Amino acid sequence: MKRFNIAKTCQVLTACIALGLFTSFAHAEPKPQVQTVKPELTEVKHDFFDKFSVAENVALPNAKKVFIEPISVSFDKRWLRDNRTEVSERYKEATKERYSKLLRDQLVKTLEKNERFEVVETAEAADITLAPEILSLNIFGPDDGFKKTYVYTAGYAALDLDIYNTKTNKLIAEVYDRRETDYTDFTRTELATRATNYRYFKRLMGKWSSNIAEQLDAFAK
Repeated sequence: MKRFNIAKTCQVLTACIALGLFTSFAHAEPKPQVQTVKPELTEVKHDFFDKFSVAENVALPNAKKVFIEPISVSFDKRWLRDNRTEVSERYKEATKERYSKLLRDQLVKTLEKNERFEVVETAEAADITLAPEILSLNIFGPDDGFKKTYVYTAGYAALDLDIYNTKTNKLIAEVYDRRETDYTDFTRTELATRATNYRYFKRLMGKWSSNIAEQLDAFAK
């Protein structure tokens, strides 16, 4: 049986690794990076949002075009634990996609209802960039499978939003708001279905969108 020459093999491997690293460095193209300026923000009281922080002297009088970054969605940890055997991965992914689109649609609808703003498809064309996330999504009656759930409210979620002056890449405001959907009726429950869950979360996202549009309008005046 031929013996394995460890020392010689290590030398060969070392040479190959060194050559590989040299080749990688020689051919690697530097990735362009956008430097985002994050000034100190001051938290101020807001009539609707749980938390609202803004940069000093924000004024965007000519801002008209708004870009909305892709919206990520994450479930509440308790919801994931409680429903680990109740809902499928397919349902989770479909729900994330559905509610991401729902928030985007509500933002677009509300912003374009205000004649000052136009939603654009690229950041390069925008004056303002919105970077929203939906966090802690908890649907009390998941509509996956045959289980029937009766609820007073569809659930809750949190909005985490950064607002940027796209021209300067400067963060001008941060928003955080966590709230439940509207109650069906305090005297009775309602069967949770895909349609009812969607309807109540649509109302919640409509409220978020209206208040975001009002704040952008204030910045643009």
